[in-house]
Amino acid sequence: MDVSIGLFRALVYQTVREALRQPVILLTTTVAILFAALMPLMTAFHFWEGERLIRDGILALHFTLGAYLAATVSQLVMGVDLQGRAAGLLLCKPVPRWTFFLARYTGSLVVLALFTLGLWVAAVLSVRIGPTDYVVDEEAGLGVLLAVGAAHAISAGLNYRRGTPYAEWAFFLMPAALLLVLGGLVLRDGRSGLVPVSMIGSVGARMAPAFALIFLGLAVIAAASHALLARVTSVPWLTGGVIVLIVAGLSLEPLLTSLGRGVSEHLLGKALIRLVPSWSLFWPADALEGGRSLPLAYVGWVTLYAAAWSAFFLAVGAVSFERREIG
Repeated sequence: MDVSIGLFRALVYQTVREALRQPVILLTTTVAILFAALMPLMTAFHFWEGERLIRDGILALHFTLGAYLAATVSQLVMGVDLQGRAAGLLLCKPVPRWTFFLARYTGSLVVLALFTLGLWVAAVLSVRIGPTDYVVDEEAGLGVLLAVGAAHAISAGLNYRRGTPYAEWAFFLMPAALLLVLGGLVLRDGRSGLVPVSMIGSVGARMAPAFALIFLGLAVIAAASHALLARVTSVPWLTGGVIVLIVAGLSLEPLLTSLGRGVSEHLLGKALIRLVPSWSLFWPADALEGGRSLPLAYVGWVTLYAAAWSAFFLAVGAVSFERREIG
C-alpha cells in the first residue's frame, strides 16, 4: 500500500514539473496575472460600478484562460508526453494504467490550483490599485510590473548560473513577488490611511470562494479533456470537444426554455439538460453583488456536483485508456 501511494505521489510530482516547464503554461499565467492585477488601469468607464466591473472581468479571465490552460495541460501530459518517455513506463508495465491516468489528472489539478492561487493574489492586488471609482494608484500598478519582471529576471539568472528550469521557477516566483508588493502597499497604507487594511482583507475573503467555484469548473473541464485524450491525441479533436462541452452547458437550458416552458420541463428536456454540466453553477459573479458573500453550503454542494461529473469523465477515460495502444 505504501509503495502504491509513493508511486502515485511520484507520478503526480513528475506531472507537475513537466507541465510547469512548458513555456505556454508560463506565458498564459503571466498574461492572466498582469491583466487581472492591472484591470483597474484598463477600465476607462466605471459608471459607479468599478468594483463589479473589475471583479467580473477578473473572474471571466480566470474561467476563459483557465479552460484553455486545462485543455493545454491535458494535451501536454496525456497527448504529447505519451509519445515519448512516458510510453515506456506503460509498455514495460511497472505502472498500472489507471494509476498513471489518475496521477496525470491529479497533477493537472495541482497546476490549475497554482494558477488559481496566482490569479486570486492578483485580484486582491487589483482592489488595492483601484480602491474606488476613478481613483487609481499608479505606483501600485508600477509595483506589479516590476514584481512580474523581477520574477522572470531572477528565474533567468538562476537558469543561466545554475541551470534551473526557467519556466518552473518563474511560475512560482510571480505570486510570491506579488504578495511582497501587496504587503509593502499595506504597510504604506497603514501609515498614510489611504486604503483600510480591513477592506483588502474582506475583499480577499469574499473572492476566495468565487475563485474556488471556478476552479471546480476547470477541474470538470480537465477531467473531460483527459477522458477525450484517453482515445485520441489530435489537438483539433480535443479543442472541438471542449468547446462543444462548454457551449452546450451554457446554451442548452436557455435554448430549450426559449422553445417553451413545457419543453424544458418535459422528461426528455430535463434529460437533455442533465447530459452536460451546467456551467452557470460555477459562475459566482451574481452572488457577490452588493458586498455579499457566497454561502459555504452552496460551495459545498457545487463541490459534490463537480466531483460527480469529474468522477464520471475519469471513469470513462480510465476504461478507454486501458484499451489504448501506446507507443
